[in-house]
Amino acid sequence: AGATAVTVHALPALTRVRSFAVRRAASLAVDGAGTLWVADDPTGASVGHYDRDGRELPGRIDGFAAVAAVATDERGRLLVADGGRAQQVFVYEELGGTARRIRTIGIAGGLSSS
Repeated sequence: AGATAVTVHALPALTRVRSFAVRRAASLAVDGAGTLWVADDPTGASVGHYDRDGRELPGRIDGFAAVAAVATDERGRLLVADGGRAQQVFVYEELGGTARRIRTIGIAGGLSSS
C-alpha cells in the first residue's frame, strides 16, 4: 500500500495549511497538546504519533490486530479500538512519552466470544 496524506487546515475558514505523508491514514485523533495520533500502519497493527508539521514523535503504539478507530477524551487519554481478534477498546495515558495502557474496555473476542 502506498503512502496517504494528512492535511492540516486552520480555523475558522478551514484554509489548507500543509499536508504530510503517512504510511496509511485510516483514523486519526488530535490530543490536548495538538499532536496527532494516526492509525498509519498498512497492516493496522500500530498507531503513530506526529506533530502538527508531520514529524513523527516518540510514542508509537504497536501490537494491535487491526486498528478500527482512534480518539482522545476530555482527560487527554488516547482510546484505540482494535477491530481485529481483540474486539476491544484500549485506553492509554502518558501520551507525551511512552504511552501506558491503563484500561481495557470489553471482553477479548467481543460479544460473540462469550
